[in-house]
Amino acid sequence: MLVMMRRWLLNRFATLLGPLRRDERGQVLVLGALLVVPMLGFAGLALDVGVLANTRWQMQHAADAAALAGVQELPGCGGAAIARAEEWARRGDHAPSAVAVTLEGSGCDTIRVQLRADVPLSFMRVFGIDERSVSAAASARIASVTSTRHFMPWGLTVNNSDCLVAGSPPQPRVGATCILKISDGAETIGDRGALDVDGGGGAGYRNQIVDSSADQPYGVGSSVRALPGNMVGPTGQGIHDRLLGEPSSFGGVPCDTNGNGRDDFDEVFVDRGSTSGPRYAVRYACQNSPRLMTVPVVDQIKPPDASTILGWATVYFDGYGCVDGNETCNGKGHWAVTGRIVDAVWSDPDGTTGVYRAGQPAVWFLVE
Repeated sequence: MLVMMRRWLLNRFATLLGPLRRDERGQVLVLGALLVVPMLGFAGLALDVGVLANTRWQMQHAADAAALAGVQELPGCGGAAIARAEEWARRGDHAPSAVAVTLEGSGCDTIRVQLRADVPLSFMRVFGIDERSVSAAASARIASVTSTRHFMPWGLTVNNSDCLVAGSPPQPRVGATCILKISDGAETIGDRGALDVDGGGGAGYRNQIVDSSADQPYGVGSSVRALPGNMVGPTGQGIHDRLLGEPSSFGGVPCDTNGNGRDDFDEVFVDRGSTSGPRYAVRYACQNSPRLMTVPVVDQIKPPDASTILGWATVYFDGYGCVDGNETCNGKGHWAVTGRIVDAVWSDPDGTTGVYRAGQPAVWFLVE
């Protein structure tokens, strides 16, 4: 009896609540209808924001590429750099709506590229927003190296007229093939003039030849000790081990394109054919070539006196052998390191940079 009474009460209660439940379903439908518009708006906002972000990313890459293209015509305040940057900026499927290119800095050594794209929107049109502007900017500069960790423990002294042009400071004699290591007693790098870069003596000198990597950066004005004595053994061993890295590669791309097992001059350097800035650019695949060297310009090499670094030179290593004597270098013969001085620009700064100076190792790089 009790069970029957309980069932009757529950059924009655459910009957009384029926209209309320139907009203609740109606309210849910009304609320759902009201929420559809803002939900669609938020979904559209997310999609359009994604389109804007993707366009912004593409514009930034275009600005970077345009700046790096234009800087290759610097320094100089002519129109070639601007024209080249504008041409690169308009490449691709997402050409900007507006391009502004300006030259800045000392002697116009910096190029700035500003891009704007008007991006049509889709879902946001519901709210009366048809398009939005996206902008990007990039600046690139050409500069000369002022300090670096990566250099050879040899020096070009101020009185070496074969390798340097007199001046204050002296400048590398671009295009000259000269002896970097010559006869006994001469004031240049040689058998009595090796640089003790990190204070490691003969062993440190040899290691510096192999990897050209000092413990710390050395810059214009830095002092470095000179090593006394004949360094023929460490020089020969260091060069031998250094050249084991030939043929070289960078990023999986080989430097040696003709298959002769050597990083030739025309493989390491590309003639830019430009009337502005350095004549040559270091080829991307050859950045690790053992024949590509940075050599300091110094005031003197007179052990035990210290040498002061006055500047730098980019050198292509030609060879190491006996000069002014017979093949065994007995008698008056001397072992010599020979190299070609190159006016070249690199694509990545190593150390610190300063105002561009012709003939000095140069770099292109993004500054923004």
